[in-house]
Amino acid sequence: MLGHTNEQQTKHAGGRPRKGSLEFRGGTWHARLTVTVDGESIRKWFDLETDNRAVARRKKARLIAQQQAPSVEAVAIEAARPETYSELSVRISARRRAEGIADFRTEQSRETVWVIPEIGHLAVRDVRPEHIASIFENARAKGRSLSLLRNLRSVLQSRFNAAIEDEIIQSSPVDRVRIPKAKIDRRERAVLTDTELAIYLAWEHPLKHRQLAVLERQTMSALARMFGGLRTGDIHALQWTHFDTSSTPELAGAFTWGMALRRKTARPQRIEVPESLRPILRDWWTRAGKTHDRARVHSPTWQEGWRRRQHGHHPRQEGCQPRRSHAARPAGGIHCTPQGPCERPRGHSGCVLPSTQTTPLD
Repeated sequence: MLGHTNEQQTKHAGGRPRKGSLEFRGGTWHARLTVTVDGESIRKWFDLETDNRAVARRKKARLIAQQQAPSVEAVAIEAARPETYSELSVRISARRRAEGIADFRTEQSRETVWVIPEIGHLAVRDVRPEHIASIFENARAKGRSLSLLRNLRSVLQSRFNAAIEDEIIQSSPVDRVRIPKAKIDRRERAVLTDTELAIYLAWEHPLKHRQLAVLERQTMSALARMFGGLRTGDIHALQWTHFDTSSTPELAGAFTWGMALRRKTARPQRIEVPESLRPILRDWWTRAGKTHDRARVHSPTWQEGWRRRQHGHHPRQEGCQPRRSHAARPAGGIHCTPQGPCERPRGHSGCVLPSTQTTPLD
């Protein structure tokens, strides 16, 4: 496989971009391109070995991106080379992103870990059912759940179905492979009682340099449960601009409403912030410097570490080891009676959390 260069390198010495041309001759598409071999520009027709115009355009673009070539024969080999699974994956992932598929990043992550190492180097038409079975078996052997295997199958189906539409293959190898038996997590979901949750929110770490990280987890847990049942991904994406943090002095930090992003369904929702959650958010916002920019809601500890490193002070050099926190996803079915706001600077022992029911705003 020949190397690729950036867009600027597709220009020759005169500065004009090389676009090439396509022509259908002898039953296949041919590309007429100018390539540079040993410093000499050569204009030549190359057989792309496909009767599909869309495939021919992609091959031509791949050749144009290659400015230098060791020989004309090398360019001819590259022109005839079929699309690999890695190239198909990049192309289809970009298409799904443009279509607004919210889960495309997760699909990319699963492919990077489980699929690309197995079949990324293979031409799409050379992938056989045994290769797909090997992917499933590898994940099962490493103790992954049946749910992950089903997700991998879904990702592979989307890629090979697109290849069928592009007439690269006639049938999908995924259709002829069954998902092997894998472990199924049958544990009952543990739901904290109100008393247990109150104990957790009131706890304070004995080490001072860890107290802010613990408070971050407690704050995000309260936010996840009280603000519409947010998923972890929604909390990670929340910015202060998604809340009512008006820069007007008399309205600053009102937190009367906020945006629940709903990234999985791509249907954000503007809802009212419960009264008992507002002082918790206001306290966390104050610790973040009362910012009105696009700073992340869950990451003041990260921002502080970044500022200190920018000024040449690494946290670990001063005995501080900030830890990245992960907000716990709220468990459903918990209903409590609100008993007013809490203004405690550390922990939230005075707060009783309401249910996850939300109040949409018009």
